Amino acid sequence: MPKIIDNVRERAIAEARRLMLEESYENLTIRRVAAGLGVAVGTLYNYFPSKDFLIAGVMLEDWQTIMSRLVKEAGVDHAAAATTDPAAASTTDSAAALATDHSPITPIDRVHRVFDGIKEFSDRYSKVWAQYSGQSVRSEENMYHIQLIQQIMHLMDGVVSERAAEADPFLLEFIAENVLRFASDGRTEFSQIEGALTKLLAD
Repeated sequence: MPKIIDNVRERAIAEARRLMLEESYENLTIRRVAAGLGVAVGTLYNYFPSKDFLIAGVMLEDWQTIMSRLVKEAGVDHAAAATTDPAAASTTDSAAALATDHSPITPIDRVHRVFDGIKEFSDRYSKVWAQYSGQSVRSEENMYHIQLIQQIMHLMDGVVSERAAEADPFLLEFIAENVLRFASDGRTEFSQIEGALTKLLAD
């Protein structure tokens, strides 16, 4: 009977994250991750067809963690905020179940929290992403971008008044796009765009 090894996927993601963040993208290989776990290289390929997919798994898990925290903080409808990726649904649902008691936050505060979450993720992986070719995964980048904008819009649900949304149906999407752009550019702080956002959110 084949040997059963517990939590290979979770352990592989943790080891890959350590190698990427403590060393570099170049130093991360399927072989090194397998060695770190004490499993055969072929075993790891059963979970991740390539290095690109392993890296994508690490980033997705970390983004889900940030999303879950933001869902909890915002107290938004977790079904609406959940990603369309089935693997992420349980994480989002678990965090949202905790979102039962929230102090009211202003629209600009909610946008600020979303900005900080995106910036946290982007800052963590900026060097990795710059080195990451990942063509097999990034070929679907446009689809993932659309999903990401939808997630951000759901997290900011309610920051735009009904009257403003009726006057300009694309206002929330415009805000989400620009929050994503500036939070991930590695240069901009929220205080630099807060004034413009406040004007956009003014009823």
